[in-house]
Amino acid sequence: MGPRKSGGLKELGLALPEAPKASQISFRLKGGELRKLDALAKQANVGRSKLARLIVEKFIADHDPERKGRR
Repeated sequence: MGPRKSGGLKELGLALPEAPKASQISFRLKGGELRKLDALAKQANVGRSKLARLIVEKFIADHDPERKGRR
């Protein structure tokens, strides 16, 4: 397998992490939100599911409740 491409992710402030085995989750987006997610994914040159995962992972990392000094 070759190196993973990051496309336009840096422009969105996201990085492409290693791909560990993980569980899947799902959620619903309204039409306008889905359209915007698709546009952002296209800009980043990744699929909508990957972009959604990266957004959630970044939010969790930025707001990690297990980080020292947080409650």
